[in-house]
Amino acid sequence: MTERRQVVGRRANGSGGRVVIIAHHAEGPSPSPRFARFVAGLASNGATVHVVSTSPLRNDAAERLGLPRDQVITRPNVGFDFASWRDALARGVAHDADELVLTNSSLIGPVRPLAEIFAEIEQRPCDFWGLTEGRSPRPHLQSYFLVFRRRALEHPAFAAFFAGVRDLTDKAEVVREYELTLTERLSAAGLRSDVLLRYHDVLRYVWGPLAGFRNGANLTYHFPLALIDLGFPFMKVEALRGVRWSARAGLVRRVAEAARRRIYLDALARRGVPVDDLDVPPEPRGPTLGSE
Repeated sequence: MTERRQVVGRRANGSGGRVVIIAHHAEGPSPSPRFARFVAGLASNGATVHVVSTSPLRNDAAERLGLPRDQVITRPNVGFDFASWRDALARGVAHDADELVLTNSSLIGPVRPLAEIFAEIEQRPCDFWGLTEGRSPRPHLQSYFLVFRRRALEHPAFAAFFAGVRDLTDKAEVVREYELTLTERLSAAGLRSDVLLRYHDVLRYVWGPLAGFRNGANLTYHFPLALIDLGFPFMKVEALRGVRWSARAGLVRRVAEAARRRIYLDALARRGVPVDDLDVPPEPRGPTLGSE
């Protein structure tokens, strides 16, 4: 633990720039074409991308991703995203970064150049930001894509947070202990947060004056097409996969789910995303507390 506290958040001499750490998990030993496109999109603006995988990847995984071998790390499948990010940070992969992106393999895309996203938020006076926010049970940045600027990376609160990340085995506990508290802890330390798409702005776009400011919606699951209309650069895998239904579900429910999936696939295809090789089968899974 002492060693990790010394490494996380420390700045050393170097070229700086943007560093991306992707927490990856998949069923098979080879990175999917979808994930390879995701990595390429993140690396397209000169960022240094590191993949931390909890899958038993083949020896040629780095080559398939277009990355140097030392930028693909494997680790035991414990602790979920926060533990993967912690372990990469403990290796010092971001010690000279000007900007750090923490993300995971739950995203399809990008459907618009990420350079536009970073340019859009570059002038905002913040120290860390996310793409979307959650409001339940309290406001927080959703952790599937977080960006930290130099002031945040050099702040003791950032180092202390990741030094305290444990290998939890329950995803809901990870959300409660880390996703829901990260924004609070860094903000309490004087760091300023921001978000690309504000929760209530998305609801106004969807429902207009009938929005009602509900706090329970998961924007990336419930409104993926609205998010893309508003400039969101991805679609979450979970949104495409669909809602939970039993084998006894009626014909109308099954037809509705198939139609919804077709609409989402068509929306991705119109934005240049190949959809024939997406590793997202229409399994009956629904949103969970740990899905952000």
